[in-house]
Amino acid sequence: MDVNDELLTCDATDVLPSIPVAGSLLEGKVALVTGAARGIGAACALSMAAQGADLILTDIQPEPEALVDKIKNLGRKVIYVPCDVRDENAQIFAVSEISKISETIDILVANAGINGYWGPIDNFPLEKFEELMSTNVRGTFLTLKHSIPFMKEKGGSIVVITSVNGTRTFHHGGSSIYCASKAAISAMAKAVAIELGRFNIRVNTICPGKIRTDIDQTLEMDNKTEHVGLAFKTGSPMLGSGIGNADDVADACLFLASDLSKHLSGTEVFVDGGQSLIA
Repeated sequence: MDVNDELLTCDATDVLPSIPVAGSLLEGKVALVTGAARGIGAACALSMAAQGADLILTDIQPEPEALVDKIKNLGRKVIYVPCDVRDENAQIFAVSEISKISETIDILVANAGINGYWGPIDNFPLEKFEELMSTNVRGTFLTLKHSIPFMKEKGGSIVVITSVNGTRTFHHGGSSIYCASKAAISAMAKAVAIELGRFNIRVNTICPGKIRTDIDQTLEMDNKTEHVGLAFKTGSPMLGSGIGNADDVADACLFLASDLSKHLSGTEVFVDGGQSLIA
């Protein structure tokens, strides 16, 4: 399948988050983050580095030199590996690079994904369906499949970044396949949480609402699509505008990655200021 790389950008923004307050919640831990070049992935990586974690970063984007430098300046080890999450060989190579800093992975953040094509289901091109499902569902599956063997010995935490769409919000016209992809990985994460409990591996999901990133660059909208239902007209009970920042997601990720959430597994955390409750 010939896919435009722009459509495969992960949750992203050109502005790196500020360095969080340093601490030791994750001292001695190693984290793998997919879709880590910018946006939510970068914010999660930087937040974990500030709390003591060493990082393996993967993305299809060019190496995020500014992010890598920030992590190194925090005194952490960091490796960047170009990786298309849909490519099984690329995933196998990416996790093998962990050997440069550790024998195991303590934390996995499966963040890579796209908005893809949105349009009426009766006019939805098959190739667009396959592109969206391949990136979001196949990509998450392959990430889990090839990372989990590196976690079973010591246990750890898996955080899957999904969405309010497909979990608590379904009213955006044309979003049926996107919702299906996010619902699929949310269900996958819950089932995997049961499967991996005996290995002391916790699996939780974060469901962001509207976050200031450039992931909308990965959205291709059918011009005939009609938005139905409430289109977040009421904003957020907490934020007014209803728009959060990548750091808001990173804070939730840090909590789920750390022992602060040691008794949480199979849980969905909605990071949307309560917006999806009212719209």
